[in-house]
Amino acid sequence: MSYEEVFLSCVSFVPMKRYSLITSKRLFFFLATTIVWTSTVFAQPKGNSLLWKIEGKGIQPSYLFGTFHVLPQADFELKEKVKSALASADQLVMELDMDNGNIQSEMMMNAGMKQGMTLDRLLTEEQYQQLDEMLQTTLGAGVEQLKTFKPFMISTLLLKRFIGDQPASFESVISAMAAQQGMEINGLETIAEQMSVFDKISYSDQAKDLVELMEKEEETKELYALMISLYKEEKVHELYEQSAQYFDRPGELELILLNRNEKWIPLFKDLAKEQSTFFGVGAAHLGGKKGLLALLKKKGYKVTAVE
Repeated sequence: MSYEEVFLSCVSFVPMKRYSLITSKRLFFFLATTIVWTSTVFAQPKGNSLLWKIEGKGIQPSYLFGTFHVLPQADFELKEKVKSALASADQLVMELDMDNGNIQSEMMMNAGMKQGMTLDRLLTEEQYQQLDEMLQTTLGAGVEQLKTFKPFMISTLLLKRFIGDQPASFESVISAMAAQQGMEINGLETIAEQMSVFDKISYSDQAKDLVELMEKEEETKELYALMISLYKEEKVHELYEQSAQYFDRPGELELILLNRNEKWIPLFKDLAKEQSTFFGVGAAHLGGKKGLLALLKKKGYKVTAVE
């Protein structure tokens, strides 16, 4: 895969501890599932499942499925209940419109740092050299070709070291199935909206997280294995609890998670008003007291785990 393809596979938030972001912990919690916070009092629906049925006044019966944005092919499984739910829906809605033919070019247009910033100004000479060696080994492309990229994008490209040469993406597979069924495909966000998140996080903080990723490779591998294990067991609430503890920078929760979850809820109603809809978003958006399941329940919808 090219570095553009690796990045695109990872980022559908396509993307992402602290995807959804950036340290060895942040990067994998973020890019794997994207996380939500726990600071409200209304109850979250019970049950272990990645697939939930949504019913209520003003919408057609619909489904919400938690994805894992990118993982090794050996760990990929799309269960029959998910295939059945997708087949019963009229349209597919994911975080991004995966049917957008310009998605890769738009992603790359938003990849660069602003005001002429480059990685060699954010890293020490030793760190820069270490990164160059890792990129050469992983992608066959040196850091000089990528030095204008946002540090979080470089972290994303290094995911290939943990995923291997055969990455799998639920978003890609599900959108391909929907296209074969002739379903309408839409997105909750645009590329520009997703990428703008990283323009609000300082490049120096992103660089610190990149360095941590480089220096704690074994810890990252263990964390990634844990996240995949929780995901395969469909433990969305445990996945959330494991993830939430890692968000600690001021405003990070709101920027990456809470604001997005709140913004999506009205879209759920609008999109499912006329058509039965299969929603697919990062799995950690589901659990927690401010996750999508709890927010949907608070709005009066019936939310039921599909076993």
